Amino acid sequence: MAMPDRLSRRELLAASLALPAAGHSSSWNTPVPLGKTGLKVTRLAFGCEEVRDPKLIRRAADLGIAYLNCLPPRRENEYSAAPVVREALKPIRGRVVLSSGTSRRSRGEISADLDRHLRAFGTDYLDVFYLIAASKAEHLSDDVLEGLRAARQSGKIRACGVTTHRLDSVLPPLLDSRAIDAVMLTFNFSLADARPTLFQEVIGGGGRLEAIARLRKAGVGIVAMKPLMAGLSKDIVPPERRAWYESLDSVAKRRAALSAALKWAVRSEHVDTAPVLMSSVEQLEANVRTAAEPFTEADLQALAPL
Repeated sequence: MAMPDRLSRRELLAASLALPAAGHSSSWNTPVPLGKTGLKVTRLAFGCEEVRDPKLIRRAADLGIAYLNCLPPRRENEYSAAPVVREALKPIRGRVVLSSGTSRRSRGEISADLDRHLRAFGTDYLDVFYLIAASKAEHLSDDVLEGLRAARQSGKIRACGVTTHRLDSVLPPLLDSRAIDAVMLTFNFSLADARPTLFQEVIGGGGRLEAIARLRKAGVGIVAMKPLMAGLSKDIVPPERRAWYESLDSVAKRRAALSAALKWAVRSEHVDTAPVLMSSVEQLEANVRTAAEPFTEADLQALAPL
């Protein structure tokens, strides 16, 4: 396939907004497979870290959200909102996919931490249990992987996952282990133009999207981390996007960018689901409305780099 000599920035962004691949629905609340886990998730998922009212989680389930992401803070291995989630789950447990995780690094510690999570959430099993912040190949040691396999075989978890900011470092063991069913990784619209050669890499076989494609081919589910750049946090915005970030100099522009980023995330063919932190009914319902709206030319312009 001949490569264009040069792509405009708008063409580069548009290239990443292809229609969903086979098996993916553009509707945010149509259940889709999480890889080959046997679990079904919705494209828009609920990040529970900031929830203080169980009614909010139940409302999310009533609106159709089927995946609750409840990861504890990396350094604490304890989830402070677990009592809220526990109360919320009582009438909806069978309707949602529930995930949590651990940053422990040995089989014994992982097993003990998993039992603590089960007690905290008041459930017999977790649908996905993540090894949090796996950034080195040694984090996926035989001991750790065997611990995850044992937990899955016991029925305490249905799928084993990994969260990572360093996909390049852990890709080989992820592909070789056959123990990992899902990967949560940083993924948002900025990857569409973060490097000048990204479009060529996608076509030619290099870069993060190619790595994601390899994981998907192996049946690994893909979950987006920070799909909205943590609410357009300056610390999350990549250097290549700083000029664009500085141009969001009004509340209206930031809202437009966040809305467009959400629409982009729930339509990306590269991920199965995109958890978004929500802390109020108003925020939840606004996100649901936004996810249901079409991605327009105005959205494209709101995300286009300067």
